[in-house]
Amino acid sequence: MPQGCIIVAGIAGGFHIEKLLSEKNISLIIAVEADSESLEFCKQFSSTKKIEECQKAILCDKSNLEEILYTKYFPVLYKNLTLVFNRAWKNENPQIAQEISSTVKNFLEKVSADYSVQAHFGKLWQRNILLNLKFISEHNNENFFSVNIEQDKIKKTAAIVAAGPTLDFSIEEIKHGDFFVISTDTAFGTLLQNSIIPDAVINIDAQHISSEHFFCANNETKTTFIFDLCSNPESVNLVYNKKNKIQFCTNQHPLSLLAAKHMDIKKIESGAGTVTIAAADWAKSCGFQKIKFFGADFAYSFGKPYAKGTYLEKQFFSKSNRIISAEEKYAALMFRTELEKILGEENSFTTEVLNRYKKSLDEWTEKNFFKLKNGIYISDKKIKTENFSTKNNFN
Repeated sequence: MPQGCIIVAGIAGGFHIEKLLSEKNISLIIAVEADSESLEFCKQFSSTKKIEECQKAILCDKSNLEEILYTKYFPVLYKNLTLVFNRAWKNENPQIAQEISSTVKNFLEKVSADYSVQAHFGKLWQRNILLNLKFISEHNNENFFSVNIEQDKIKKTAAIVAAGPTLDFSIEEIKHGDFFVISTDTAFGTLLQNSIIPDAVINIDAQHISSEHFFCANNETKTTFIFDLCSNPESVNLVYNKKNKIQFCTNQHPLSLLAAKHMDIKKIESGAGTVTIAAADWAKSCGFQKIKFFGADFAYSFGKPYAKGTYLEKQFFSKSNRIISAEEKYAALMFRTELEKILGEENSFTTEVLNRYKKSLDEWTEKNFFKLKNGIYISDKKIKTENFSTKNNFN
């Protein structure tokens, strides 16, 4: 007998689901029908009415199954997740049954990826949050939560600059275009190397190595450096000691959200965990309605993983020798996971993780009503910006 959470495809009269409810090892049942019309028809039966009233059962149709899974299924709480079909229903609805199977499979892949990241970074995130909160409390009179952007600048197009290989071909457009430049941490060195001082730089990386992005930062620049509470404290201290403007933001980490109750802190979304989406979401929260992405390849193009000028280039070439060349290190970086050829593009490859990032960005633009027009994502929806006090309330 299955345990934990069970997805039952095909409600019908509900008798089979009613039987499952009596099993003690089953904590949650998600019963799915083909569409809303079929679901309403099934709710007419007395057994289905009892199921609907039960706290450990949820009735839904195929269209909102994914949302239900994301909001109601907690792996730590329910452990196993099992998909079962009403056999007669499956025979009558083979296409819908296949779509439900695909929805559950995609959901489990995302959850699995999320858990692997949490297992790798969980302790580091918690450490960084606590140290960054300590930093904030030690500088209680300083404003780390708001940034003043003039209205005429918000009317500009926000250039979100990632460090993909195609950035090499976009430098001149960024340099001479009328943009508000928001750089990801990885692209920061590339921009400075090309005499472009970004208006903002964003970092969400918890690792110590990420502090190397900021070794090239100058003192008292016009740039605002945005750090997630999970960001490595070494990066924060490095930028602060150079007397640069810092703004803290938070994501959905539970400890960050708990701390956010005591601070007027901007919340940003990073999708599947990419700084490119975090930069775009920060721009959106500031009121920008036009966004253009540069270097957001989510692919290994032209046989390399990054644009020129990143900290990796300096690191690899400074240690390059006859036995282990920089090219060999780049190859090791690219081939650490299985590569997939991108159809229609010469010498371009991607990975499962990069594909997930790309899909996550597409979902972000759609969710936030940004539509692509002539290479620029434009939102016709009036964006509500957030107001932040000039003094933190965290002690």
